[in-house]
Amino acid sequence: METKICTKCNIELPATNKYFHKSKMGKLGLSASCKNCKNKCGKKFRDAHPEKMKAQYQKYNRENKEKIAEDSRRYRIENPEKRKATLKLYAENNIEKNKERSKKYRENNIEKSLVREKKYREENKEKIKKCQSKYQKANAEKYRIWWQSRRTKQLSLPYTFTIEQWEQCKGHFDNICCYCGKKLPLSQEHMIALSKGGEYTNNNIIPSCQSCNSSKNDRDFFEWYPKYRYYSKKRETKILKYLNYKNETQQLTLTI
Repeated sequence: METKICTKCNIELPATNKYFHKSKMGKLGLSASCKNCKNKCGKKFRDAHPEKMKAQYQKYNRENKEKIAEDSRRYRIENPEKRKATLKLYAENNIEKNKERSKKYRENNIEKSLVREKKYREENKEKIKKCQSKYQKANAEKYRIWWQSRRTKQLSLPYTFTIEQWEQCKGHFDNICCYCGKKLPLSQEHMIALSKGGEYTNNNIIPSCQSCNSSKNDRDFFEWYPKYRYYSKKRETKILKYLNYKNETQQLTLTI
């Protein structure tokens, strides 16, 4: 195999395109310096003249739009997996940037975005349904809070309850039903029902099992609970203290 000595680093390398750029003027049709040295010189020049390089880059793009578009199209076709991996990596490293860009685009193209979103929903009903179902199962607590907030908002009632407050609330009652004291899956119980004007805030939510929740329904706590089969004076006191009730009237807003 023929070799060639780089004029910059004086290293003898195989005379192939792997180590030297093509050059009609050079010996063996290759450039005098190796690719590594040329890259170092190029980087040094780019670092020293950023504005000049930017101008050249922009000029090249303007003058070669069709060629660049065709090269990009061909690359996408020939390297689908590589391109997919590159896009995925970029998305993972630029989450906030992409969110901001999408938000700005929607704000500047409201009508266009609405038409495109409507078309996508109509063409992907089953896919959207499966994604929603999967998300709801994986984020049950978060989804429940979102749904309750939505219902409360529609009734024009306060809705400030958060998933952090829900975790604190369950912890305060030792992760058991506040009505029957059983360790069962817990739901968010409104002390005052939404239909009676009860807000969705930390002042009106307590943890109960589904059975007790259904039993109370929208009835008044002070009329229903003393007659309930699982009634406990100790649990009643704990509930009223947690929600800051005194003489059947809630006092100042509770802060936990």
